Amino acid sequence: MTHAQQLYKLLEEEVIADVEDHIDYLYDLIAKKKATQEDTDDLKEAQMILKEFKSTLTEIDSGEMSEAECLELIEELEQMRSLEEG
Repeated sequence: MTHAQQLYKLLEEEVIADVEDHIDYLYDLIAKKKATQEDTDDLKEAQMILKEFKSTLTEIDSGEMSEAECLELIEELEQMRSLEEG
């Protein structure tokens, strides 16, 4: 499996789903009128991140991302995940 394929799978099956779940949670807080300003700001940031990840999928599909770029992003995502778990 190439780094591009690995990254695509990681984004599509895990990362984007996690971001979408977080966005749903924030919308739920807003709907219940329990959201703070920080939650509202977090929602905007999460929406921007989701858009960037979806754009990355498009770049991978079109061959715009090199294998080196894909590997770098995989490593960054894995580092972020280990920080969240630790």
